Amino acid sequence: RKGIPLARFEVQLLREQLLARPAGARLVFPTVKGGIYSQSGFRSIWVPALHAAGLAHEETNERGVTNIVADFRFHWLRHTAISLMARAGMKPELIAERVGHRDGGGLIYRRYRHLFPSEIRAAVGLLDAFVSAPNEAGTADGSGQ
Repeated sequence: RKGIPLARFEVQLLREQLLARPAGARLVFPTVKGGIYSQSGFRSIWVPALHAAGLAHEETNERGVTNIVADFRFHWLRHTAISLMARAGMKPELIAERVGHRDGGGLIYRRYRHLFPSEIRAAVGLLDAFVSAPNEAGTADGSGQ
């Protein structure tokens, strides 16, 4: 298996996690006892964290039982990470390598890459600048007059 180069902030986050985990744990993100999370065990941490972050809401069912319902899916973190890497200027084929895709980056832009509002605003600014600047004909409207 080959390694994945990490950014300094990623190394720092992993270092902090490794120091915080239970002594002797072999996993990066173990349970309190050092084991692997079950789906329900992970959900018992994930959903309250989403609720605290404002990404979940409470619903009461017909029996009067109130549950926290997530408004955010775990897999969306993958989309966010890929979008951030692309926004930072990483090439799609490099992003694909980091996230384990073997398609050379094609799926990155078809499925995972999402535009940030600041990118859209910047693109509109580029269009404004282009239309406002004199073009090859010497005028902003292209009439040559």
